[in-house]
Amino acid sequence: MKKFFTSYIKGQKRIWLMMVLMLVSSILSILEPYLSGQLVDMLRILDFTGMGYFALAIAVVAIIWAISRYYMQKNSISIQSDVSKKLELDLCNKALNIKSVFISTLKSGELTSICKEEPSKMMEEIDDVVKMVFSVLTSVSALLYVAYLSPTIFILYMVFFTMIFAYQNISLSKEQECTDKEKFENDSAKSWINQIFKGFIDIKVLNLKGVVFERFNTILSNEIAMRKEKTEANAKNRMVSHIAFQVYSLLFLITEIYLLMQEDITTSIFITIYLYRNHMYNLIFNISEIRSKVAEIRNRLKRIGKILYIEDEMLENFGTINGTKDEIFVIDISNVSFSYGGEQGDVLKNISLRVSYGEVIGLVGASGSAKSTIIKLISRQLQPSSGKITLNGVDIQDYSEEGYTDLISVASQQPFVFSCSIRENLNMVKKDATEAEMKRALEKAQILGVVESLKNGLDTRLSEVTELSGGEVQRLALARLFLKNTPIIILDEATSAIDNRSQAEITKIIMEEAKNHIFIIIAHRIEAVRDADRILFVKEGTIADEGKHQDLLERNEEYRNLVSTD
Repeated sequence: MKKFFTSYIKGQKRIWLMMVLMLVSSILSILEPYLSGQLVDMLRILDFTGMGYFALAIAVVAIIWAISRYYMQKNSISIQSDVSKKLELDLCNKALNIKSVFISTLKSGELTSICKEEPSKMMEEIDDVVKMVFSVLTSVSALLYVAYLSPTIFILYMVFFTMIFAYQNISLSKEQECTDKEKFENDSAKSWINQIFKGFIDIKVLNLKGVVFERFNTILSNEIAMRKEKTEANAKNRMVSHIAFQVYSLLFLITEIYLLMQEDITTSIFITIYLYRNHMYNLIFNISEIRSKVAEIRNRLKRIGKILYIEDEMLENFGTINGTKDEIFVIDISNVSFSYGGEQGDVLKNISLRVSYGEVIGLVGASGSAKSTIIKLISRQLQPSSGKITLNGVDIQDYSEEGYTDLISVASQQPFVFSCSIRENLNMVKKDATEAEMKRALEKAQILGVVESLKNGLDTRLSEVTELSGGEVQRLALARLFLKNTPIIILDEATSAIDNRSQAEITKIIMEEAKNHIFIIIAHRIEAVRDADRILFVKEGTIADEGKHQDLLERNEEYRNLVSTD
């Protein structure tokens, strides 16, 4: 918690103004009951001039209090907004830098909640705590003044305070337990909803609607049960506190009347103490609320800390070297092995490979043979367990992030398109791209005709559930690669949903572009790599064979079997 406050709260220039305004507000709220007591004293002795002065003073205090509260709230909103924005940006930046292999350890619902919901909610609670702390200080000041005016009333209050505080301590523990369970179930519900939308098609075609709905019903029922239990505990606490306050107020009033009759206190002291009773009640309520909210803030910080203070080994680390697109590139994979950990051992086993500029390399093999693992290692989504991958003799781990990503592009089997226009999707990879460049890239990807047939053309907005078919989305992803035009282009079954005619045209384009690039292609269909300079046959985490398509057909039975089942 200290680290968070040092990083995000301490630097806020408005904090001190906020503190001053709160102090002014607190002083005024103590002053008003005193002035009201004096006003009643003036009324008792029929001093109308004095009544006028005190009435005016009360009005001025009330106006200044209202103005200070307005500016306090205004500053509070500004501070909350600034800190929340900075925190959300930092969380997003951290999340974007988590290694791909670790991102799956976080529930999708939890990740969304941490990066977007938790910061603003936490700042609201911090603001509430700060205001309640000042309210407590005000109440303590009022209580000390009451102790000076009437020790008897002070003792009565302390007895009441001790009893209610002990009860609330038990109640708050119960509420916190329910809150923790509710958050867990809430994250589970969000995660399950995300999975439903991602697996929407499979759910329908496999007739899983009943099972999926029942699972969601169970999770939601658990969440609602915890929420109800927490709300009931909170309501019970408030009911008991309210009843106790009414009993306390009655005893308070009876005691004051008795002291007034005994002439132990004056009328003005009677009025002042009676008006202070709310301050003294708020002292109990605010201390309980502060404890509850501090526990809630700690929980939110703990959740936020999963991303904000994530361990360094879970984050991508880059060097400082920047390459240039004008170089002649050579990729060297030297004795590289990789393991995801656990008992399964090495997924990739001591492979070596050299790929030179101008080459088109095909990777083929049975499902699970580790083709995609090779791609992920080259693109730095994973890091080798042993061995080294170099680009032009430089370990790829030594390149800066921008320097490396400017040299390499990857298109996957299930590419992601953003919920914005086609033009904006293309501009993301090249900000200054002209419309002519965009259309040329779309033409190479065999999707220009589709885009031009849309009502708004390049300005057609794509939604999360896009109207484009799977093959069209893949072609749009290829267009992004052609527009970005990096020296190294990797296609991880990126044309698996594309029709044969478009596939043939794209393959033709790739072969024409090859002299200025390195293409590494994982093929779902052998046609995509038939004309490659080399085809690597990957088997059980090793490169079992390599050569031209025809050479492999003639000498490798397993390759022939793979081709025949294509």
